Amino acid sequence: MTRTSILEDADTKLQAWRDCYRSGGGGDPNSPYRQILNARAGGKSNVDANGLVGIRRLGLIWKVLMCHFGMEHQVDHTFPAKLQAKLADPAIMALLQEMRDLSLDSVNLAGMKDDTCVLYSTLSTPGPQGLSYRGDRFCVGATKTMNFIFPELYVMLDECVAKAVDLYPHHNKFEAYWSALLKCQGELKAWHEAHGSLDSLVALDSPPPSTAIRVFDKCATVMENPKPNRFYRFMKTS
Repeated sequence: MTRTSILEDADTKLQAWRDCYRSGGGGDPNSPYRQILNARAGGKSNVDANGLVGIRRLGLIWKVLMCHFGMEHQVDHTFPAKLQAKLADPAIMALLQEMRDLSLDSVNLAGMKDDTCVLYSTLSTPGPQGLSYRGDRFCVGATKTMNFIFPELYVMLDECVAKAVDLYPHHNKFEAYWSALLKCQGELKAWHEAHGSLDSLVALDSPPPSTAIRVFDKCATVMENPKPNRFYRFMKTS
């Protein structure tokens, strides 16, 4: 079982995030991810009404993954074209179109397991056409890509979050990712029930914009990196 609620003392954890980021010379701690959120142009996701993720958004996902989210060891200039090809598959486009307006706190998650598995498998698969230029599995990167496309639906599952939800070191599997989704949804629903909405949770993460899932991600990262120097070293991967 998880040691404690990820969102417990969320305000304190988010302040720790900001303090550690700035102590390392990071400036505005939300700037790179804000670009992903602002690209939605008022929607819940970066998918348009036709089930497409535009080329500008694909380029932004590549840039933020490589430069700010610790994926430079797997992502290179071929990433946008490879991702575009995978997302252009008619079956994947249909999934994206169905998911484009969903939020994790309110969705019937059980009914989405098969579709989520298809998307996760499509993005994480190894080989010459895989998203990792090394040809290996792209599991952590797949979850970050899913979150960048659907910031209010899918969590990121890297080493820090996996440790916080007791899934490390077996987090590079779909069943582990599904467990992380269930954990995050449970905490978001609990917050909603206690506070009437998620607005107060999102408002804790300044400067805006942010999402409840991003708050969950940051709180989990702080839980697993209590020492500022070690924390800062892992911040890009959260």
